Amino acid sequence: MDYSPMKLAALLTAGFISGCASNSVYEGRYPWDAGWRKGSVDAVGEDDQMRARYAQRCKVEAAQAARFARIRYIEMGKARMQTVAVPKDSTLTVGDLVYVKVFDCAGQALPRDAPTKSGVRAVAGMARRHA
Repeated sequence: MDYSPMKLAALLTAGFISGCASNSVYEGRYPWDAGWRKGSVDAVGEDDQMRARYAQRCKVEAAQAARFARIRYIEMGKARMQTVAVPKDSTLTVGDLVYVKVFDCAGQALPRDAPTKSGVRAVAGMARRHA
């Protein structure tokens, strides 16, 4: 087979273009292009530092009575952090794997259907709450 540099370049270009054009949809319901990213819970709490970090992007009034989760995720090969408000009764703990919506202040952190670092499923907390 004769692979000229021009043919090889065309093949590689087509591969890169098709790779960039395919957007992920996690678990069939969390589209990447809508801002959903895979992440893990780095911290959970109600302290002033987390409140201030949240307020940098979002309305401070919404941050006053909230509990927060700091989520670590990777985008374009670079580690990023996102602080999101979570319900007071949230079962998220440090190390839980989540999907986080990073494009807006209504950003959510929802448990992934995958094992956490401790080997316990991320949705196990929901089962404990209803037991």
